[in-house]
Amino acid sequence: MKLILPNVLVLGAPKSGTTWLYDNLQGHPQIATPRKEIHYFSNKKDKGLEWYVQHFADVYHDQPIVLEVAVNYLYHYDYRGLLYPYNPQVAEDIKHPLDTPRF
Repeated sequence: MKLILPNVLVLGAPKSGTTWLYDNLQGHPQIATPRKEIHYFSNKKDKGLEWYVQHFADVYHDQPIVLEVAVNYLYHYDYRGLLYPYNPQVAEDIKHPLDTPRF
């Protein structure tokens, strides 16, 4: 099985519009969208990496964007550290909201 992992993560607080965004991106021909809120890194790692990857393999058909929407990852202090071993580029591109400059 080819290892399909998300290359785009949507991380947001509850009630911040993540479901709306997911609903609008789902079905786009260039975006693979498994079900929302897989919860692998927060409380389902015991199911194994194959369980996690299968969510993406089931919907992946050579789309350039593989999306995961995961509100609950923000509740982990080191969510970048949780994601880094699986996809370093995605983990490095995540910006903490408080790190964003205000104008």
